[in-house]
Amino acid sequence: MYSSIVEAAVLILNTPDTCRKAELTRDVSKKWQEGEITKIYSEKETEIPPLEPARPDHIKLVEPRNAPKRGKGGLFELVEFVME
Repeated sequence: MYSSIVEAAVLILNTPDTCRKAELTRDVSKKWQEGEITKIYSEKETEIPPLEPARPDHIKLVEPRNAPKRGKGGLFELVEFVME
């Protein structure tokens, strides 16, 4: 399925489905450890890793300053919540 680690990595990075991405990663890791994949890259390889990994369509990246603020949280608030 994969002729090299680079080929597998590019495939994984281009996979938007997070579950499938994890499944492929485990598969490649197992094949590498068992010696089924022996090359890091192939001389004929033209695969170029993407600048950013593929993500599901419903994921929206925002600048940290535009992210929703987290609650105050903390131990006191937790105890207070549990006591109610």
